[in-house]
Amino acid sequence: MKQNTTVRFCNQPAGNIFLPNVFFFLEIQFTYNVLCLSLCFNLVWNFLFQDRNDIPPVFLNASPTINLDDNVEIGTKVGSLQATDSDATAPGNKVRYELVGRGKALKYFHIDPDLGILEVKDDLRKEKESQFQVDVKAYDLGEPQLSTITSVPVFIRHATTVPPETGLGFSDDFYTVQIPENSPPKTLIKTLTIINSRNQNAPIPLECTLASKNYSDLFYVQVTEDRNCELHLNEGKLDHELRNEYQLSIRLDSLSGYIAPSHSETKVKVQVTDINDNIPEFVYPSTSRRFHKKAYFGAISRDVKEVGLPVLQIKATDKDSGKFGQVTYSFVFDESGVGKYFSIDESSGLITNIGTFEKIDKGALPFRLIVEAKDNPGADSQDFNRARTQVVINLIEEKHKLILVVDDARPDSVKGAEENVINVLEDHSNLMIGVEKVGPRQNLGSDNMTIMSDPGGSDLWFYAINPDTETILERNSSRLMRSVLEPEVVSKITFDVSGNLTATASGIHPPLVVAQPKAAVVAAQWEVLPYGLIIIAALILVLGSAGIVYICVSWARYKAYKERMARMYHIPKYDPVFVEPNLKEYETQVLQMSVPVDDNDSYNDLQLDFSHKNHSFNLDNVGYITKENGGTSPVSSDGATTARASSIVRDFHHNGNNTLNKNHLGGHNNIGYDRSSDHPGSLNGHLNVSATNENVLFKEKKDYSQMGFNYLIDRSPVETTTEL
Repeated sequence: MKQNTTVRFCNQPAGNIFLPNVFFFLEIQFTYNVLCLSLCFNLVWNFLFQDRNDIPPVFLNASPTINLDDNVEIGTKVGSLQATDSDATAPGNKVRYELVGRGKALKYFHIDPDLGILEVKDDLRKEKESQFQVDVKAYDLGEPQLSTITSVPVFIRHATTVPPETGLGFSDDFYTVQIPENSPPKTLIKTLTIINSRNQNAPIPLECTLASKNYSDLFYVQVTEDRNCELHLNEGKLDHELRNEYQLSIRLDSLSGYIAPSHSETKVKVQVTDINDNIPEFVYPSTSRRFHKKAYFGAISRDVKEVGLPVLQIKATDKDSGKFGQVTYSFVFDESGVGKYFSIDESSGLITNIGTFEKIDKGALPFRLIVEAKDNPGADSQDFNRARTQVVINLIEEKHKLILVVDDARPDSVKGAEENVINVLEDHSNLMIGVEKVGPRQNLGSDNMTIMSDPGGSDLWFYAINPDTETILERNSSRLMRSVLEPEVVSKITFDVSGNLTATASGIHPPLVVAQPKAAVVAAQWEVLPYGLIIIAALILVLGSAGIVYICVSWARYKAYKERMARMYHIPKYDPVFVEPNLKEYETQVLQMSVPVDDNDSYNDLQLDFSHKNHSFNLDNVGYITKENGGTSPVSSDGATTARASSIVRDFHHNGNNTLNKNHLGGHNNIGYDRSSDHPGSLNGHLNVSATNENVLFKEKKDYSQMGFNYLIDRSPVETTTEL
């Protein structure tokens, strides 16, 4: 029954409802409304009909005829069949596929049960048959199950089996080639040798085709006059950065029976090598990008004392690979002399200070440097690319600093969100913002003389740069006051920062300054200082003069003392005096000479050389002692006296009055006059001859170096004292 068709269902006298002899097409409509009319009222019934699986699947296309070579690969798709089911509801309208029937078709073919795609299941060269009848069944999933079967004829072309030693084919199954990315079109990439191409009796046609159709715009193959295949670069452009490798399949075609199946296809891997065709590109921070500045901006404190502190870091990238993608950094110096204050790390691009900035004039600020980024380190003057950018460095002083206070966020969390805070500050101020440091929150003590630290909060120290002049702004500048420190602007900044940090930003203020304690005494005025310096200089002059006088007097006394000591041991020379005594006089004389004797008592004897000549054996060193009446030797006699050098001066005047044998000789001893020649060996009329050597006394050498007589140091180690 068609839709909207009026059919009488009701029996008017009895009121019974019955179905007429009509067909209901539920595939079109399965819900019907029935209206029953009467004299008193009208009734409407809604009838819902249930669909039944009454329509079998139907193939949409006629059975195709399939022709195949027997060398097709397993899994090759050889055809596709589709069928539909006109039932209105599932599962009666769901169609599936399967192969049915008897014979060998089920062994060599397979159909996808959902899609109806027919594929090769096994090697067709195993079967001698040249034709298969493949029966495909399409069935629905309804109850009862309905189906339709169609037959697909498949014809197999069996190629003549050619021995590998005589058949045509590629010499290798796989090739790997390299080609630079800047190669021009039609560049020869690889020549693929075809074996047995010249062994045929008559020339046969050859054709090389690129099986990888997706790359036909980049590559193509052709047969040469030598009957080989050549792989060429097409008009498309290679780019190592986009793709550095391609896998190609090349197939050899000819007459049936001439191609060796095992060598009819080969694989070629094309590797695209990189060249240095990309220039380094600088990666600018967000601040530079926001204000459309192709420059880097940094700042460092003016009063730093250390060197090697980081200022900012330059970064550049190169799309090339290997050494071509490595970037080094250097300064391009000019005549301004800025290079003596900064250095840049060649590999990392980190800029550090190598000097201090106390003497930098304000007119020389900001520092402007040129940084060059160059790829391919160590290359010659041709094979590299380079790019340059500007670096602007300001000096931070106390008058430039501002502090953003975050009450309940630790410094490490604020440091992690530093970029977001900078974006908020720049959005509201329209100034370039730089962060000097992030530290614990600082508060003044109750006495305003101490600063206390709160690690639970944070202080973000920042400064502002005028984007027009690229110079740092002072706190009290009108633009900074208007753009940052206005109460309304501060309120907006703290609100947005609090939202980004999920913490409370309470305000912006200058660095804290502690109160200076009052001095207990009045400081001296600057006018008094010069007079104080004059008094100190005069005092130093007086004390210095007194010291010089004292040193001179001491030196004069020392020299007088040295001269006095020298005179004490000086024996003046006297001319000999000849006196004619009334009586014969005899003398006993003691001669002191040096002989080697180990006598411990001699260490205490003081023997001095009073000669003006530097010779220890001068006769002036001989001392004489007169003994009375031929007494015994002074050595063997208890009363004997030996004259020492220290007593010569003292005894000089006393000996002037001594007489030999108590006979007064006018007050002088004539030590040079000897009258023993008249009476040899006699003394006062008596001849005394010594039979022994008892009058000879031996003493060891004395050390006179401590007394300043240097010529005595080299004396003989033997000292002899002889008493006669």
